[in-house]
Amino acid sequence: MFLRSVCLLALILMLVSVSGCKESKPTQSGVSALSKEDALQIAKQHVQDREAEWSARFAESEELEINNVKQQYAVWIVEAVFPGGNKETYRIDADSGKLLILTETEAPSQEK
Repeated sequence: MFLRSVCLLALILMLVSVSGCKESKPTQSGVSALSKEDALQIAKQHVQDREAEWSARFAESEELEINNVKQQYAVWIVEAVFPGGNKETYRIDADSGKLLILTETEAPSQEK
């Protein structure tokens, strides 16, 4: 019976490793389940046919307030800076790939 259980457990572990399953939450080492390239692609889906300079950085623990609830999230912070100087910042859940917050910043005025 013991040998049968061990064999079954070994088979399950092998199937999980072969299927390519990822850990669902970012690890304590600061590694995200979502790659930088994935985060950039998610953000770029919201900007159609517009030129922008893109950058992305990983934040292992950032406090975000969503629906009046403050919570810590591991997020990718993706920024798009457009030729006119305006900027969009996307905070994307590093686990699920869900867009959590989008902020838009207008370019500084050129008034003298």
